[in-house]
Amino acid sequence: MSDIQKNGLIDHFFVHGEYQGQGIGNLLVSEALRRGASVGALHSEVSHTAQPFFQKYGFKPVKKQTLIIRGVALNNCVMERF
Repeated sequence: MSDIQKNGLIDHFFVHGEYQGQGIGNLLVSEALRRGASVGALHSEVSHTAQPFFQKYGFKPVKKQTLIIRGVALNNCVMERF
């Protein structure tokens, strides 16, 4: 599943582990890029393990961050594509 906001945020990008490696992520990101073409810059907050996947589509790391969600620290990276 995935979601693209009007401001260019690609959010809720997720492929269940049992279905990874079957091209689903490629289809999701391709559709997000198509829908976001009129926005200009796209961005997403991605896990460190997902960075190589997003880099294949031209996203560049902007900053690392730690978010606290329900008391749990989550490390991720903001990535952008122009």
